[in-house]
Formats: sequence, structure tokens, C-alpha cells
Amino acid sequence: MLKQKYKIDGFVINDENFIINEKKVLEICKEVKKLNMPWSALSRVNTINEKIIKHLKKSNCIELKFGLETGSNKMMKYMNKNTTCEQAEKALSLCNKYGIKAKIFLIHGFPGENIDTTTETINFLKKNRKFINRITLFQWTPLPGSYVYNNPSKFGIDPKMLTFENAVIYGENQGFFLKDKINKEINESYLILNDFIKNSFN
Repeated sequence: MLKQKYKIDGFVINDENFIINEKKVLEICKEVKKLNMPWSALSRVNTINEKIIKHLKKSNCIELKFGLETGSNKMMKYMNKNTTCEQAEKALSLCNKYGIKAKIFLIHGFPGENIDTTTETINFLKKNRKFINRITLFQWTPLPGSYVYNNPSKFGIDPKMLTFENAVIYGENQGFFLKDKINKEINESYLILNDFIKNSFN
């Protein structure tokens, strides 16, 4: 209906858990293939596999977006991502093998972030540069309702900073930690990561 009525020439499935149920994904790919138009979707790096990738490619999927968040296994554990850099490398490599572009989302500044973990992320990006087509980098913000937001003392967060005005994912880091030393290191390492991405990727 959208194709006929509004003449759309492509679409995005903005479901963060789209590629969870393999059977469902393959059924959708079968139907989408009939539309003969490009589309893209989101996926976790640990739910994609070669069988799914093949069907995505056949159905004219042109890009997969991954909420990787970091290229540091240490930070992945802190974030409770339940994924690893090794799984991310495999997912990105599969996309490249079948000609599907890969976009990754990164979040910098989560509690535990420092120059060492930032360097690990940069090294991950260097290693997998040929597999990554686009990157969006965010500065971490303790969003209302999140575990960190509800337990600030456990993470050294300044409770005075936990306001709805500061809960902006596209804003600059507001210095959420009680220790100025931590805020300074996070801000400085963010600039290093941001400059690397700008100079190394389109």
C-alpha cells in the first residue's frame, strides 16, 4: 500500500530486536523480496548468522545497523551487553561477505570508560575498518529509569546532575561523575575517539 499510494522506494525496520526469531525473519524476507525495493534493519551482533544474512541479501536488504556501543570487551561487560568484540567482528565480516553495508552505533562515557577502553575501541575500529560503512557516536547519558540512573552512588554519579534537562542523548557530556578527574578523562578520550572516527570514516 505504501509503495502504491505514496511511491516509496525503500524503507527501514526500526525494531531493535528484529533479528531475534530466525523463523520470523526468514518469513518476512520472503515477503519483502516480492516488493523489489531496498530496505534496512537493526540487529544484535550475536543474533545474526550466515543463513539469515543470505536471505536478507536476497530480499534486497542493503544495510544492517548494530548497537555495538563499544569496541572494548571490558566495557561490554560493564554495560551488560551480553556480546563480545569477537561476535561483532564476525557479524561485520558476514555483512561484508554478502555485500550488505554495516552501520554501528557507539556510546562513549559509560561508567568505567577511560583512555584505555577508548583505545581498545579505536583499535577495534582500525581492525574492522573495511567492514564498517557508517558510525554514529553518542556521549553516554544516564537516562531516567535506567539502572545507573537509579543507583548513582554505585557508579560515582553526581545525583545533582540527574535531571530531565540533562537526559539528552544528542547533547554534550555534562560531567555526570562526582570526581572531576573522571569527567576530564572521559571528555578528553571522547575527543580522541570522535576525531579518529571523523578522520577515518565518511
